[in-house]
Amino acid sequence: MKTHLLKIGFLVGLLFIVSNNQLRAFTAVVSGNWSSAATWGGVAPGPNVTAQDIIIPNGITVTLDMDVTFSGLINTFTVDGTLNSSATYSLTLVQGTMAGTGTVDIHRLEYGLLLTSSFTGTLTLNVLENNAALLQLGAVGTVSDSLVLESGTLTLAAGANLAVQTNSTIYRNDGSLTIGGGIFNSSANYNVVYVGASKTSGIELNSLTLQNIYIQLTDNTQTVSLGTNLRVNNTLTLTMGHLDISGYDLELYGNMVVSGGAMFESDNTSNIVIQSSSAINSGFTFAAGSSVDNITVDHTGAGNVKLNSAIDIAGELRLNDGTFNLETGSTIVMLGGSLVHVEDGDLFGNGGSFNGTANYDVEYMGSTHTSGLELSGSGLTDVTINMSSGTNEVSLGGDITANGHLDLVTGKLNMNGNNFTLNGTFDQQSTATIIGNVNSELAMNISAILDDTIYFDNSNQGLDMLTVNVSGGGDLVLGSQLQIHDELSMLAGRLDIGDNNLSIEQGASITGYSDVRYIVTSGVGRLRMYINSGGAYQVYPVGTDVNYSPASIQQLAGGTSGDFMVNTFAGVYTQGTTGFNSAQFESVVDRTWLVESETGLTINMKLKLGWVVASEVNGYDQANTYITHYMGTWDTYASGAATVGLNNTFEIERTGITSLSPFAVIDNNANLGFEDESEASAINLYPNPCTEMINVSNTNITDQYNYEIMDVSGKTFGVINNGSNQFDVSGLQNGFYFLRMTNLSTNKSVVKEFIKK
Repeated sequence: MKTHLLKIGFLVGLLFIVSNNQLRAFTAVVSGNWSSAATWGGVAPGPNVTAQDIIIPNGITVTLDMDVTFSGLINTFTVDGTLNSSATYSLTLVQGTMAGTGTVDIHRLEYGLLLTSSFTGTLTLNVLENNAALLQLGAVGTVSDSLVLESGTLTLAAGANLAVQTNSTIYRNDGSLTIGGGIFNSSANYNVVYVGASKTSGIELNSLTLQNIYIQLTDNTQTVSLGTNLRVNNTLTLTMGHLDISGYDLELYGNMVVSGGAMFESDNTSNIVIQSSSAINSGFTFAAGSSVDNITVDHTGAGNVKLNSAIDIAGELRLNDGTFNLETGSTIVMLGGSLVHVEDGDLFGNGGSFNGTANYDVEYMGSTHTSGLELSGSGLTDVTINMSSGTNEVSLGGDITANGHLDLVTGKLNMNGNNFTLNGTFDQQSTATIIGNVNSELAMNISAILDDTIYFDNSNQGLDMLTVNVSGGGDLVLGSQLQIHDELSMLAGRLDIGDNNLSIEQGASITGYSDVRYIVTSGVGRLRMYINSGGAYQVYPVGTDVNYSPASIQQLAGGTSGDFMVNTFAGVYTQGTTGFNSAQFESVVDRTWLVESETGLTINMKLKLGWVVASEVNGYDQANTYITHYMGTWDTYASGAATVGLNNTFEIERTGITSLSPFAVIDNNANLGFEDESEASAINLYPNPCTEMINVSNTNITDQYNYEIMDVSGKTFGVINNGSNQFDVSGLQNGFYFLRMTNLSTNKSVVKEFIKK
């Protein structure tokens, strides 16, 4: 019974309060100041309104001329007309309800903890502060100075449109701003300040117009965690606390100021972009264990971008412009599969370090650049040079080793007196050249190759040392001239010089050559080496793309020291380098050696030529062989037996050489009589193709000839010397054949081709 009576008493009291409050409502009756009794029809509300309704009807304007605090749990502050402010006065709504459809145009409006709102009019404020626990804002409002999110949640409900104006600031402590169907309009330039304890950012950062952000938390154990990407167009000030960008992007387009103890946190899903034209006061300090996906440095302002701590990079370090300084105590760690992209930026160790022990790649683009720490890691894998212009270059700033692919696309690689070791694969465009240096070593340890070509720049085609180590088969092809000043080391594979000269300068040497590791002279290029008069034989380890055919030169006393050049090619031609290829039919070594010297040398030379058995053709006889010298005709020389040479070769020597031109190796049975052009033009075969008989038409009928029919393999089908000029070929199988006609008076041969059908 007692409890029942208490309940009845509470309800009666509540009804009394409600009835009393309704009787005590303040309703503006004419436009005027808040403090004017006339405005309210007799009594003004005063600065503190408690348990009383405020009503400003439509068509009435009330001007605040004092700070006003409104409080009443079940009371309503209704503005259907206009509430404005003549100065910097504020309205604080501690509890109750704000209602109406009118206009509030005052300096400051503060929502208290227990306030609710059904106001759908217009708010024009310098300062809006929210402390309400859960406030649904349905108004259209603008804030010209400050939006203070002190506590609670301010939700922009359907129909709401809250705009922050130019140079305004959002202060966020324990409050937040959310979207519930309305609009947050942040198209003007504005600022954000974080204070208090840890929090996650919200829509207050949802803009490309954010100018300045200040993080001034309670202490450095508190953290602002990004809930969206952050772009700072002016200054990022990190005074106290951490900024955790994990999972999002941070873009800095201006300055950064970081105080002691404040720092960043991130993980490998984060990206950082520094694209600034202003000086950056402070460096990046990351909490231990932090990593990023990408860092882009595109800084065109004064000074440098600095790193003050360790950071792991999982994706790309992009050096687009400016210098990225690694300060004392800092470390960049490139994780496996990462990339350093260099355009016009630099990576500089100002006491810090670069850790590239995991596999990572480097690519260069942009203008001329000197390499830095980016090429210093032991895990360096692929290096790509693809500059914006073919005249731009990457100049090595130190010795490097790349363990993957070297791709030279556009621009130049300047050795700059440093060494480059490639352990992998290689690709180079003809316009992307290597600028050599007499103090540089280039080691091409290539695991797989398809006759890849290496080009040296016309400005410097010299190296101290070149190592050819092609372990996967194929040839390294020289696409330009090259001078070796110390050593050409042939560890594996071959070097094809094509149409270019390879010069081994005085005092330099070729090491490691063999019958499978040699210089291929596939074009008109020569191997050039210096020969000392009175010295030992100098080996020229040359050959064709088929097999090894070395030459050795010795200048005897009376000959002068100087450069000698050697080229070798398949075939032994009747006119030295042209005419009929006698190697098709004669017993020779299927090889010609071109030996030349620099102008003005006195020649007193011994020559030793070598070959492998596979070069011997047409029953060549090693026991009766000699070196023949072409001097208008192929000469004869005392024959002897070939001797066993090094690297699976046989060799023969000739002395007393005083002039240079083509040389070949033949046996005593070979006939290298050259073709007489006038005689060749006088001889024709008909019909051609033929079936039964082949006829010879020869206007030179006074001489006698030997006739030999051979197939393309060199097999002879009889020697005919019967004065006849008609031959039965009916027994031959269909195909291509040769008829060789040797003039018995001049020992000169003419070869004509015919087809048997």
